[in-house]
Amino acid sequence: MEQFKNFIVDFMKNFGTNILEAVAVLLLGIIVIKLASALIRRILHRTRLEGTAVTFFASLVSAALTLVLFFLVMRILNVDTTGVLAIAAASGLAVGLALQNSLANVAGGIILLCTKPFREGDKINVAGIEGVVKKMRITTTELLTTDNVVIIVPNAKLVDSSILNFSSRPTRRIDLNVGAAYDSDIDQVKAAVAEIISADERILTVPAPEIRVSELQKSAVNYLARIWVKQEDYWSVVNGFPETVLRKFTEKNIVIPFEALTVYVKENNA
Repeated sequence: MEQFKNFIVDFMKNFGTNILEAVAVLLLGIIVIKLASALIRRILHRTRLEGTAVTFFASLVSAALTLVLFFLVMRILNVDTTGVLAIAAASGLAVGLALQNSLANVAGGIILLCTKPFREGDKINVAGIEGVVKKMRITTTELLTTDNVVIIVPNAKLVDSSILNFSSRPTRRIDLNVGAAYDSDIDQVKAAVAEIISADERILTVPAPEIRVSELQKSAVNYLARIWVKQEDYWSVVNGFPETVLRKFTEKNIVIPFEALTVYVKENNA
């Protein structure tokens, strides 16, 4: 018992000061890390970064400061960190090789958060995959298709592919094709299409709509109606236009042709 007491006394004489200093530094460091993390979040919010980006960068700074604090406490306690660094380096290399694809996705997530080619809620098309961006994570991005299917896309694929962002502009252009018979009066067809456009409040007047003959098919004359609509009205106008044209052309007695094949039979009188 006496030996144990002497051991405690000697230990406190030799290491007590260092332990108290290490504890004080540890507590102070934790407070500093929390304050720094909060400060980083406040600064990044002022730059109008999205919440995902703010959380990621704040966590990154917090992790880096925590690592610095760890080595500082080890130094105060006179613990040799050379072996720790060697093990960490070897482990980091092995983990890096094993998680190569995951690290590429993390790097892709950082690039997306910084460059912001799209935001949550945007409709995009990437590598043939089309949907609305629901969630942006550090390694993946979640898309929701029009038929309510969730697609998880790795961020590395997003960075390496061309991205079509349908929501980045407030308006979109629609090119609508309408077919009429060759014997239909051109001015009458164009007037009928113009009536459809002018009656639809969703179609913008600026830029002005354009109606012209676009193509001469085998059995029909194609007319191009080039119009502009607000982003949110795009699909409702596109999907409703064919029925509206059919009703208007029926009202105006404009013939909508269909594919026809004329067969000539040559009689042999011999």
